[in-house]
Amino acid sequence: MSSLGLPPVPPPLKSISPYLQRADELHQKDPVIAYWCAYYAAQVGISLQAKDDASRTLLLELLDVLEKLKKDIGPNDAIDMESASAAYVENF
Repeated sequence: MSSLGLPPVPPPLKSISPYLQRADELHQKDPVIAYWCAYYAAQVGISLQAKDDASRTLLLELLDVLEKLKKDIGPNDAIDMESASAAYVENF
């Protein structure tokens, strides 16, 4: 289990593993980048339309993690404003 509290990534969602790994690595050091890595993983994972229970469970837990990260980060332009978000991620 990752430090984000996510279960192992099932085979249908393996393509999102690098983004979740990076989010896991950065969630203490740079929570904003961790949020955006996890957010992108969620977008890609949902677009894959995996129908197995393990994939659905992971994606639901990932959405919960995103909500928690956003709450923990608090008000932040690098999360709430698209232009600031893009600049923050680009600078990273």
